[in-house]
Amino acid sequence: GLGDVYKRQVHGRRSRWTHARTPGQEVRPTENATRLWVQLQAHSTATIAHAMRTLRHTRWSVAVKNFAWSCTAGCLPNGYACSGGVNNLCPMCGTEEQTVYHELAKCTELRHARRWLREAAAVLVPEVDKESVPSFVIAGQHKSIARKRATLALRGCFFAQWRAQRSAAIHGRQPRSRGKIRDALNKRLQAAILRDWVRCHGQHGFERRWRSYIEITDGIVGFVNLPLSKNRKVGTSGD
Repeated sequence: GLGDVYKRQVHGRRSRWTHARTPGQEVRPTENATRLWVQLQAHSTATIAHAMRTLRHTRWSVAVKNFAWSCTAGCLPNGYACSGGVNNLCPMCGTEEQTVYHELAKCTELRHARRWLREAAAVLVPEVDKESVPSFVIAGQHKSIARKRATLALRGCFFAQWRAQRSAAIHGRQPRSRGKIRDALNKRLQAAILRDWVRCHGQHGFERRWRSYIEITDGIVGFVNLPLSKNRKVGTSGD
């Protein structure tokens, strides 16, 4: 009856936000996080605990880090929260029930970002293939590559773009074109590479890590061959 329907709806709303706690007040994975990990089919070394520890050490903005934490922990605001209680549909495509896995792996509005990530990962982190993209974004795919700077840079770019598109959809703004999405991702990647340049200037590891996308001339970092982008030169002095 209507009572059962109401109970299911309330459970659906609460389950997105509720964290079970042990007597010792340690946060357990929520039901949603556990389900997400099953869907990801992540490697046994890529655990929720390891993913959370990795997030704490990233140099992403606070907003992006908090968004990534919400996705990983299974407490991303659901369709009810995004629609004012109207429905539990994905806030971006509006066609399927909202889950973190749906948005990450299936939502049509993120297809351009996913393709960009596959192309960039094929160059920078070749261990990633099409099927492992969701696991790569949430958990870094494997403990051995999760904390590599190229891995963190790509994951940070994708989380930032995901957050931006989700926010735009919730506030009723028109979705961006494929070209603008890829340009935004390329700019995010450029910024991540330049931050790495400032952090480890003079180390051979920098050139080895980003050699497919950069060329350094007289202390100036130039960007080349970014995914489906015209070659451009955005540099910074090494002084």
